[in-house]
Parts: sequence; structure tokens; C-alpha cells
Amino acid sequence: METTKTPSALSVIMKILFTLLLAATVFFIFYQSSRIGEVSSGLSLRVTEKLNAWLYNAGLGVQLSHNTVRKLGHLGEYILLGFWTMLTLRVYTGRVIAFIAWPLLFGLGLAVADEFLQQYIPGRTSSVTDVVIDFCGVILGLSIALAILLLVTGIARLFTRR
Repeated sequence: METTKTPSALSVIMKILFTLLLAATVFFIFYQSSRIGEVSSGLSLRVTEKLNAWLYNAGLGVQLSHNTVRKLGHLGEYILLGFWTMLTLRVYTGRVIAFIAWPLLFGLGLAVADEFLQQYIPGRTSSVTDVVIDFCGVILGLSIALAILLLVTGIARLFTRR
């Protein structure tokens, strides 16, 4: 007779939380992509102004172009996507490395779908460069989450061996 292990309340909560955070990130990415060009550009111009003001006040002597801030926005969204994808994968399976191709394919597929959608939004264009930036963000986010998971696992093992 085979016994099944009942998931703990914490495990269920983590699955729900990480799945919702991943879904919210996907929603945010597509919401931003669905904005018409004029609205999207206006928002990124305001972010550029605030970021440059902060850099000036911090005495860093660096000013970022509007295009650089837009590309950093792409990167940031997809870093979050990669991060939440890895943590969501981890709460569903302990074999993260064995299944690493799935979050990579998910991230790449989402980046391609995102850029495909943008070509149908007034004032927006799609770009292979943006897909590459997005996918680099996914890889970076996955790597950050994986490093955190390895660190937490190492610390937990250190304390359980005492």
C-alpha cells in the first residue's frame, strides 16, 4: 500500500503566493505592452526624468537616455518574470535543475508573444533586440532566484547538521 504525503499548509500557501506573483508579473508585462505608443512613451519619459533627477541628486554625474530607460524597463520586467518563474517551479518540484528548460522556454515564449503583440498596438513596434533583452532578463532573474535557493538550502543544511 502506497502512502501519499499530505502537503503542509506552508507548502500550499507558497504555491498559491508564488503562482499569483508569477501571474501578476505576466499580467503587468502584457498590460504595459498593450498601452498605445503615446501613453507608453509618456510614462517612460516621466520615469527617465525622475531617475535622472535622482542620479543628479545622488551626485553620480550620469544621465540616462529615454531609450536606455525603456530597455532597462524591459530588462526589469523580465528579471521579475524569471525570478518568480524559478520560485514557482521550486514550490511545485524539488528538481529545479532537471526542469530548468521549462522556465527558460516559458520566458522566451512570453518575450516573443509580447513583441508580437506590440506590432498590433498603435504607435508601438516589435523588435528582436527587445526579445534578446527580455530573455537576458529571464536568465538573470532565474539565476538570482537559483542563487537564493542554493544559499537558503545551504544555510538550512548547515543548521540541521548541528
